[in-house]
Amino acid sequence: MEVAKTEILPPKPLSKYTDLELINAVLETGKNDYFGELYDRYSDKVYGKCIQMVRDQDLAQDLAQDVLVKAFLKLNTFKGTSAFGTWLYQVTYAHCIDYIRKNKNIYKEELEEERFNHIESEDAEYEELHEKELLEMKIEYVQQILYDLKAEERSLILQKYQDNLSIAELSEIHGASESAIKMKLKRTRDKIRERYYELNPENN
Repeated sequence: MEVAKTEILPPKPLSKYTDLELINAVLETGKNDYFGELYDRYSDKVYGKCIQMVRDQDLAQDLAQDVLVKAFLKLNTFKGTSAFGTWLYQVTYAHCIDYIRKNKNIYKEELEEERFNHIESEDAEYEELHEKELLEMKIEYVQQILYDLKAEERSLILQKYQDNLSIAELSEIHGASESAIKMKLKRTRDKIRERYYELNPENN
């Protein structure tokens, strides 16, 4: 779906306009002022996503700046099929994972379809129980565990439970089948659960 065209915005506070209106204005005029408003709206959130991925304030700041520059340069690829924030966070996670791979020699596990064809998905009741357990864990332990996960595992968990993306959306973003995404989430939740009770045995 193409992003609908709009007239150049009349002179009134940019804070009054939607993300989509600002994006259209950037694409039509090339003026940085319009993107500057988007920058102000999302820079802190992008930085927050980055620091969750790399746990280093200075590095997260650099990565956030890189992401926002990349977003500006790729703005014409935004099609409006999702919220701008969702698209921007996808760019953020992808950029952070790419950085971690290149600099920490962490590579993405291949999700081979045949490995999951014979594995049944968790039934809804079992999955709901374990998701509830994850969400009730003490946040200080969960944050510590997240930083010990592989970059892809960390981003998948954050996208699912912080950004509230659906399995279908995750499947599209990661280029994997829905069954592969479900299995990856299950394995990562199990890993978090196991490590959580090692750190916090009194809650076992």
